[in-house]
Amino acid sequence: MITRAGLELVVRSVLASDEPALFAAWAEAVERGEFPRRPPAREETFRRAWLEDKTCVLVALDGDSLAGSYFIRPAYEERGSDIANAGYLVPSAHRRRGVGRALLEHSLAEARRRGFRAMLFLRVGASNPSGRMYEEAGFERVGRIPGGLGDEDALIFWRAL
Repeated sequence: MITRAGLELVVRSVLASDEPALFAAWAEAVERGEFPRRPPAREETFRRAWLEDKTCVLVALDGDSLAGSYFIRPAYEERGSDIANAGYLVPSAHRRRGVGRALLEHSLAEARRRGFRAMLFLRVGASNPSGRMYEEAGFERVGRIPGGLGDEDALIFWRAL
């Protein structure tokens, strides 16, 4: 996979050896307030949030360096389980290089390949720049939850696959 900035990434399933770098990146994002979690980041919370009970967890590598990761899971159990939800993580060293956009595009194709018919994002912070990226990728903002993240409104995005 090649990013808009020309960075060539290798995408593969997560391995146990990836977990320390993933946790460090996740902890950094939690500290910056980019996930609906309260600092400090804890490994057990990370495992539940990022690794457990997911349809898939993939990592993107820039050489030997973790450039990003995403997971896909059903947004709902049973009825509506054909609607995907995903989470994305890009360490600060790889930001502004098109990694997030490349992960988003890869995840849409992967979700479709796995039989999902749509993707839904809940609780995207109104100040989170990913909202603009979702809209550019064809997602529709279908809702706003006032104070959904405590002191910040949460946005809901949806797109058919």
